Amino acid sequence: GGGELMFSSPQSRPMPISSAGLLDNFRALGFLPEQMCLHGFRSSASTLLNDMERFGPDVIEVQLAHVDKNNVRAAYNRGDYMKQRHEMMQVWTDYIDGLRDEALKGNVHDIPKGMS
Repeated sequence: GGGELMFSSPQSRPMPISSAGLLDNFRALGFLPEQMCLHGFRSSASTLLNDMERFGPDVIEVQLAHVDKNNVRAAYNRGDYMKQRHEMMQVWTDYIDGLRDEALKGNVHDIPKGMS
């Protein structure tokens, strides 16, 4: 939509959509609470991106807004890895678009190892 955020709040454009708003959208798509939660999508992304072995774990963790549990490392590593994160998000977008395109053709994919 040309804005800074991928998922902006319909009530306040410069703010991100709330987690409740995202859940409402997933429920509207037919996902039941016992089938999928927001953290499940984050977990899937982490698993698949790590399995690609294309991006370092630090890049993936920063993208998921995870904080380093090692306090000393967290204090000194302030890298935001923006260039790698942009590339990673394009790879992720292409992957998701590919799944959508295959589903529209009627092709069903197996659940990747470690995801079931």
